[in-house]
Amino acid sequence: MPTPQRGRIVLVEALDPQGEKPKVRPFVIVTATKEIETGKPFVGVAIISTFRKPPLSDEVQLPARKDGHPQTQLTKEAVAKCSWARAITHEEIVAYKGMVPPALMEQILKIVERLDKEQESESSEEPEKPTE
Repeated sequence: MPTPQRGRIVLVEALDPQGEKPKVRPFVIVTATKEIETGKPFVGVAIISTFRKPPLSDEVQLPARKDGHPQTQLTKEAVAKCSWARAITHEEIVAYKGMVPPALMEQILKIVERLDKEQESESSEEPEKPTE
């Protein structure tokens, strides 16, 4: 049986970004494999099938085929939506799918890193509240 590892596509019951519409959705694991421990959450980014062409700057298109891509096992065009990340636990995984090809995984990780840095700089720019 497959195990959680960086680049693995997993199916997880999850809400949409607005906190609605629970359903089983694919996510690609971005946490480094050596950091994934049983009982501790790890991070995945959503894989979505509704996207613009060309994909937006926070998206990476993934290979798919109607009969299931040999690497990803995706059956319809989709992108990794790097701005839609969530914690995943082992217990939440409904099924294991394929793997994201290494070159595309590198792109995903670079975007996730860029988004994290942007978020950190935005939060550090907030003015400090005066103390009384």
